[in-house]
Amino acid sequence: MSNIYHGREDIYEYDIEGNKILDIYGNPTFTNQCIDGYKTDEVCDKAMYKKIQDNLENFVTIILTFWAFFLGVQFLMGKIPSIGEFALHIFKLGMVIYFVQGNAWKDGYYNLLLNSAYTLSSDFFKVTAENNTGDMFANINPIGMSFESDSNAPSCSNSYINTSVSGSSLWDSLQQCNFFDGVNSYGNLYDDDEKHLAVLDTIDCKFAKYIGMDKNGVFPHIITVAISILFNMPSGFLFFICAMIFLVLVIVILFKIVFFLVVAVIMINFLIFISPVIIPLIMLNKTKGIFDKWFSELLGYSLQPFLILVLLSLFIALLDNFYLQYLGNIYELVDGIETRNVALGISIPKLSTPLDNSVTISNMLKFLFLLVIIKEVFEKFSSVLENLSGASSVSNFIKSPDVDGAMKWAGQKAGKKASYAGKYLQAKARNRISGARSMIGKASASLGNSSSKKSDDKG
Repeated sequence: MSNIYHGREDIYEYDIEGNKILDIYGNPTFTNQCIDGYKTDEVCDKAMYKKIQDNLENFVTIILTFWAFFLGVQFLMGKIPSIGEFALHIFKLGMVIYFVQGNAWKDGYYNLLLNSAYTLSSDFFKVTAENNTGDMFANINPIGMSFESDSNAPSCSNSYINTSVSGSSLWDSLQQCNFFDGVNSYGNLYDDDEKHLAVLDTIDCKFAKYIGMDKNGVFPHIITVAISILFNMPSGFLFFICAMIFLVLVIVILFKIVFFLVVAVIMINFLIFISPVIIPLIMLNKTKGIFDKWFSELLGYSLQPFLILVLLSLFIALLDNFYLQYLGNIYELVDGIETRNVALGISIPKLSTPLDNSVTISNMLKFLFLLVIIKEVFEKFSSVLENLSGASSVSNFIKSPDVDGAMKWAGQKAGKKASYAGKYLQAKARNRISGARSMIGKASASLGNSSSKKSDDKG
């Protein structure tokens, strides 16, 4: 909807005579400069989107001309409306001309809508972040106290917590995901037309923290940790299952969020795109119902980004609260060595008994239970949006991606491949065993024959 552009311009250097200055290799010397601005009307007019809208506006102008002509014919035939009806006709005509011929409301409405939605959700994020700071040290021991004195923490031998390290690293870890001050993850300021991306960057960073990834990571650290302790601890298998379920749930939730946001924005663009044809239908009583339906759909889809982002900010607040209180990043001093904090704050201390890891598993199950609730809410979110906003459900137009089905299909395929591999290895083992048996039989037979020959020779 906006004609703002960003690009790069190559600035060449010229000598006094107007020739390009060449380097030692004979290539023109130039410098790069980042530029931004607004596309001219000539550039905008070349776009297919703009051409279609212009043609629609011309068509609507012809229809309005015919409408005014027939209204004048009614006046000549003596069907003069009352002052109120005449004022209503003039008002409708003026509004139709403004909304059809004017383009300012389209860009303004779209930009105001998105900026308001992202601003509201960012305010929710700020409030919940401030509230979470009070619970930051809920389950963290003071400096010098043993883990064993805390009933909510696993029992460790010769382990102590440095709270000044753990508390600050815990809070700083989450604070790194708050980009509402206008600075992105690389320390650069957001452009004015990109400030709404702060909310999306915050969501992306939060989920990355939950699974143990930073901006340089390529693989979730929670999985590497789960694999490393799979065969090293009695509860390693259960931890591995919880970690895999956790990763799948995070992926499913992110897919749902992206799907609803993208579809809502696409539908808003589409409804604004057809507005030059739909808005004039308010002039006639028989076609006014089409306009009313279009208007309700536009308002409904306009509310959906608000509802999605506000609901998401509340869920992120709950996840942060769990992250801080139950699965916080804690640096431990185990036998004088500080262990590294890992995904979900799950460190690997020196356990005194095999059952000491049960608290960590129970905390992970709490986190998984909350993720399942969030996933189910977004599963039913389509009908909830329809009831709250009054617009048709997005699933009526575009089917939501069946991420669960894809995961299930991948699991079935992997299971079949593993089954085939097992059968193949089993058949190979059978063949080798039978071959070994036949070789043993032949060897024993040959030994029997040789012993009988020796006895015959002795006789």
